[in-house]
Amino acid sequence: MADSFFDPLFEAANATQAVLFVHPLLHSDPRLNHSKLPNLIGVPWETTIAAANLIVQGVLDRYPNITFLLAHGGGFLPYQIGRMSKGFRSWENEFAKLQRTPLEYATSFYYDSVLWDERTLDYLLEIAGKNQVIPGSDFPFELNDWKIDQHKLNHTPSFL
Repeated sequence: MADSFFDPLFEAANATQAVLFVHPLLHSDPRLNHSKLPNLIGVPWETTIAAANLIVQGVLDRYPNITFLLAHGGGFLPYQIGRMSKGFRSWENEFAKLQRTPLEYATSFYYDSVLWDERTLDYLLEIAGKNQVIPGSDFPFELNDWKIDQHKLNHTPSFL
């Protein structure tokens, strides 16, 4: 998603202060072609890759007026942000162009609440901040019936 192919999209989105919803389609890795794994871990994995690339490739710095909303609770990003932060500190030359830490970038994303587990949602709220998590659903896809405790998500009045 950080490929220069997307620069025209990012330029237009930045100029109009757009919201971009990052929601990849099913993953096509042949190791996942059974037991619904493309949906269960492939889609959140692709969300993770997109978000990590937006961070490390400097897209968030170059286009500061875009609001990025990550599907699937940000994939695995919030749960591996410590690893990204360690890499940022350990490989300073690799990340010298970044203006903030990975955690600071991660807290600038918005996340949907589609995690299917209250404990995981609580962790996301702790890492990202209560103002960064908004109610979501997987409608019209198969996994779309989670009844979330809405009082946890009443902290994002200014999303749009």
